[in-house]
Amino acid sequence: MRKMRAAMALLVVLPLVCGLSLSDAVAGEAPCLTQAGFFAAVAEVHFDELMRYLAQKDLDAAARLMAVHHPTIMRLKEGVAVSLEETKVWSGKVRIRPQGQTLSVWTNLEAVQCSGR
Repeated sequence: MRKMRAAMALLVVLPLVCGLSLSDAVAGEAPCLTQAGFFAAVAEVHFDELMRYLAQKDLDAAARLMAVHHPTIMRLKEGVAVSLEETKVWSGKVRIRPQGQTLSVWTNLEAVQCSGR
C-alpha cells in the first residue's frame, strides 16, 4: 500500500516539479496557474503540519517532515495549469489538480492565480 501511494504521488509530483502539463486547457476556459515559491502536499494534514512549522519558523521540523513524506510534499513550480478541486476560504487552502492528472494536492490559496478571480 505504501509503495502504491508513493507511485501515485509521483503522478502529481512529476508535473509539478517539472512544470509539465499533460493536456491543454479545456477550450473556452482560462486555466488557473501555479505561482512560484509555495508548498503543496498530497495529504491535507501534512500540508497543515508543514504550514504550522513554517509559521513557527521551525525549519528543522519542516525539513524533517518533507524528508519523511517525500515525494508527497513539494514546492510548486510557476505556471503549471491546474484545476481547482476544492476551496477552503476560511483556512486559506485550495486543493488543486494539474491538468491531465488524477491526483490532487493541497496548497495556499495565494499559490494559484485564476484569471476569473
